[in-house]
Amino acid sequence: MNGHPPARRALVTLAVLALAATPGLAAAAPGGEEAGPATAPGRIANAGEPGTISGSYLVTLAEDVPAASAAGRALVEDRGGEITSVFRHTVNGFAVDMTEAQALAVAADPDVLQVAQNQRHRAADEVQTDPPSWGLDRVDQLELPLDASYTYPSHGGDGVTAYIVDTGVRTTHEEFEGRATSGFDFFGEGGVDGRNHGTHVAATVAGALHGMAKNTDIVSVRVIDSSGYATSETIVAGVDWVTGNATGPSVVNMSLGIPDDPVLDAAVAASIASGITYVVSAGNDGTAATTKSPAGVPEAITVGSADSTDTMAASSNRGPAVDFFAPGVQITSADATDDTATRTLNGTSMAAPHVTGAAALYLAEHPTATPQQVSEALRATAVTGALRALPYGTPNVLLHIGDEGGHVDVPQQPTFANDTDVPTIDRETVVSEIEVSGMAPLSGPVYVDVDIKHERAINLNVQVIAPDGTARLLCSSQIVCAWHEIHRTWTWERPGFDPNGTWQLAVRDPALEDSGFIDAWALRF
Repeated sequence: MNGHPPARRALVTLAVLALAATPGLAAAAPGGEEAGPATAPGRIANAGEPGTISGSYLVTLAEDVPAASAAGRALVEDRGGEITSVFRHTVNGFAVDMTEAQALAVAADPDVLQVAQNQRHRAADEVQTDPPSWGLDRVDQLELPLDASYTYPSHGGDGVTAYIVDTGVRTTHEEFEGRATSGFDFFGEGGVDGRNHGTHVAATVAGALHGMAKNTDIVSVRVIDSSGYATSETIVAGVDWVTGNATGPSVVNMSLGIPDDPVLDAAVAASIASGITYVVSAGNDGTAATTKSPAGVPEAITVGSADSTDTMAASSNRGPAVDFFAPGVQITSADATDDTATRTLNGTSMAAPHVTGAAALYLAEHPTATPQQVSEALRATAVTGALRALPYGTPNVLLHIGDEGGHVDVPQQPTFANDTDVPTIDRETVVSEIEVSGMAPLSGPVYVDVDIKHERAINLNVQVIAPDGTARLLCSSQIVCAWHEIHRTWTWERPGFDPNGTWQLAVRDPALEDSGFIDAWALRF
């Protein structure tokens, strides 16, 4: 087992599980700063953002200065910094304990591309319920109803390795039949799963009873401790280890979702570029998947959660960054409490391993396939049109394993949308309009989907105005929707209301010297 010395700093509460549980991840912040290609000289990316850790930094170096070299280490050690992790295979850099003044001095060095503060993330509670799992039954058929069977290739993903970047795996659980090992534990504790999360995820990927790919090998990559805490450093270290140690056809499951972390995203993108397929959970905040890491990495396969009626889970993150939906509500799998235990959980953490298992099945037959080819192959056999209650702009794609995909004509809600960009104006209100016609008086709610991109969305005042002049406040300084990107759905109960006429989305930016725009919004009845 490759271990890592225990971290000496306050560990980040990982939104990792956040991903997994229905309540969603209780992130330290709704989102993070979008990273440019490099930090301006003498500046620290994301300095002071909620969730950052005082005295702990991630340093990225220029390509011609290897982080593991004497010259690379000297860049921080000569300024008084203490290196706690070195990243060799993904980002070229390391984690460093140092003062803010030392970090600013390092950031000013021309051989340094970026200095970012380490970030803290909080693990969400898991939801335990009793109903039996239905996910395997759903993924092998194009449409409902379920047929009480799961048909899969006889090889069962043999010859493929799935790396579970998570809380650890109980490798002795009977689900794994001796196919599970501990590969990396940042905390040097043998890969023990003290959160009952990674084991559940791993068994959905490759468990003998609950798994998609029943003959695939499992390797635990433990980056979250038994209290549910991790840092950007621990997660990047795990990704770095996978990149340097994976052999043969491999797929990585990352059922975690943390506030936007550019260093982690860069590490995952680099690992994918090395030829390893990554499946990641979209997160459970009911907002845009792009606000989470690594869900916003374009090269990764990002997965949202659906229930047994083919309805998107209300907590699932959404938007164009989601590549697939998969079963993620009331999913039963292995539990880490003993070698025979099971547990039922909800969340995109449970949805992602279904797709990871499907990727393993494909890789068993196409062992040299690239990550892009794996994604395209899964997309070709997916079901389109089957999902209900999807917000505007979210792909209607449901996981399906089989020789070919299909389309299901499920009646969808009448939808009226406006996707013309409307830039915000400092200290003024801008308006986007939607004309609704041909609708009967409402017998149910109207769903308002809003997508706004802004440098400081936290400042915005956003309201929707109905044709009769009635307004509903959605966001304000007292009702914070997001830090940088709003992608949410609101439910407005207006029984008996005539919805025909002009609806308005009014956005006021009370601040100066920031920018953004209304990207799109829609009304669903």
